[in-house]
Amino acid sequence: MDSSAIENAFDRFCRMSSYFAARVVVAFVCSLLAVTFATDAHAVSQASTTVAFKIGDAERRAIVVNAPTAGEKRPAVIVLHGGMGSAEVMRASSGFDPVARKNGFIAVYAEGTAFGAVGGRHAWNTGHLLRRQVRDADDIAYLDALIDRLIADHGADPARIFMTGGSNGGMMTFVYAVKRPERLAAAAPVVASMFSFDAVPKVPLPILIINGAKDGEVPLAGGMSENAIVRAAQATPFKPVREVVDFWVKANKSKSEGVTKTKGSVTTTTYAAGEGGAVTEFVVDSKGGHGWPGAQARRDGNTPIMAFRGAERVWEFFAGKSRATPTPAAASSAAAPHKVEIIEFPNLVDSARNRKVPITVHAPSGDGPFPVIVVSHGAGGDRDTHFGQAQDLASHGYVVLCVEHVGSNRERLKAGGLRIMNTVEAMTRDSGEVLARPRDISFAIDRATEWGAAHEKLKGKLDLAKIGVMGHSFGAYTTMAVCGMRPALDWLTPRVEPGKGLGPDLHDARIRCGVALSPQSPGEPFFLAESFASLRVPLLGISGSKDTQQAGRTPAERKDAFALWPKGGHVFVWLSNAQHNDFTSSSGATGASLPSATRDEVQPIVRAATRAFFDLHLKSNASAAKTLSSEGLKPLLRGAIDRVEVLTK
Repeated sequence: MDSSAIENAFDRFCRMSSYFAARVVVAFVCSLLAVTFATDAHAVSQASTTVAFKIGDAERRAIVVNAPTAGEKRPAVIVLHGGMGSAEVMRASSGFDPVARKNGFIAVYAEGTAFGAVGGRHAWNTGHLLRRQVRDADDIAYLDALIDRLIADHGADPARIFMTGGSNGGMMTFVYAVKRPERLAAAAPVVASMFSFDAVPKVPLPILIINGAKDGEVPLAGGMSENAIVRAAQATPFKPVREVVDFWVKANKSKSEGVTKTKGSVTTTTYAAGEGGAVTEFVVDSKGGHGWPGAQARRDGNTPIMAFRGAERVWEFFAGKSRATPTPAAASSAAAPHKVEIIEFPNLVDSARNRKVPITVHAPSGDGPFPVIVVSHGAGGDRDTHFGQAQDLASHGYVVLCVEHVGSNRERLKAGGLRIMNTVEAMTRDSGEVLARPRDISFAIDRATEWGAAHEKLKGKLDLAKIGVMGHSFGAYTTMAVCGMRPALDWLTPRVEPGKGLGPDLHDARIRCGVALSPQSPGEPFFLAESFASLRVPLLGISGSKDTQQAGRTPAERKDAFALWPKGGHVFVWLSNAQHNDFTSSSGATGASLPSATRDEVQPIVRAATRAFFDLHLKSNASAAKTLSSEGLKPLLRGAIDRVEVLTK
């Protein structure tokens, strides 16, 4: 399929589709295609085999070229197409067939999830681009299964499995390299970037990163795409490519000082493997734009890297590398987190209060029963505000209920217009909302009880004897209240009798423990010093030295308030330089997280501490206590977050 054929198909699609659908397809055409290139004359002349299998209910496939005869083992290079591409298009455009034949490896053209009304368009589920179109696709499971098939049926050497991809396929290569580095011998993402540094590969992996300095679709500087339509399809900013390289240098234990060579327009910096590490190589072409290297330009003003052919350069990096101790598929699957299913309940109403309480459930695979975590967002958030954290908890064996508080959600924040801080202040002093939020949590637990008994996907899956709660900011107040701390009446409007002192006891006896992200100190608008004495269950607090508070109180007062908590298995984690917005992550959700330069440095620590605390109190995993210490969390420190202090009582 050549460029004009795709453009004609797109024109037909636009005429019969809605404006929104057209915008989505334009986003892919402009930013993620990277596959409408000139076809090598003999690129598709070799015999091929189509591998087809199911992942869940989805039919998936790949094209295998140059497989060996029975009894022989060969390296395998898995090639991922760009957005709106396909296995056939990537095969025709990338030039891997002749390179595979010449060098004796298997070329495998994987294929993402089909989407849209017109056939032939596929994309990869990185969690950050067109999430609604491919959000349920489990591409990690697909690539796991594909590798298993290649080894079992097509002569692939398990020690020499490689992966590369362009644009959206390069982004998916990054995702798989982070999550399954033990299954690959090397990786080579091309004209791509990462969206998040929340996870770190558990073993070093040789990696070649190729980008063009004139790429406006995936800019070297990171951020949102320079194409306005692409930005509309992009849920999360690209990381600056320099930061991506630094991430891999550290993860790979590469030497921090690279050796740089320049030839023509191409600069190559090689960070050699340190002790027990792997090489990281960064190639940037000062003249190159967006597209597979060596391919013809797909539009005026954008010329891909022309100094070398992508397939040849990638194989040059892969050749000779192997995974000395490849991880068997069974071991990899056993160690892997649970798959996660999202179940939406957008129209729930607490009839007793005539209040809507929408809930999104993140449910792990397997029969369960699993402990339950109820999540409360901050002022101006919604049930996607903690999407990334909910996915993380669910993947580790918790059913997570993300509650939306309608009186203090994103919709109310937008209704306040440009006076954002005034709107936030009004929310957090609204007596109806302050007292309603803890009752929303109890309502969610009531619904969970019903779902555990009768819902087709949740029946028997919820362990309602093991319930935790988690929240940030206004959600931290909510968490603290349902764990026993009584709110203050002093700052509420309209007045709640007697107007001063402690408010009602809003704790829920079904809750076993809680996690308060950015927990409040005494003072306006939530608590008095006397509030803390009534805390009934173990509570984890996490905050940092740049986590400011309302009413002008300092970040340090959050930590100082820990002295007011009664004894009872409580923990407080204090991070240097952590900011308020660092403690939430909507990564993978419909809306981008609030901006914060240090979120990606804070999130791995928050998630590790949160999981450890819940594992300790809801799964009776005594070994998890080792993580909840300064020494246990110190290995996760990086960047500006260079010190951690852990208090207990």
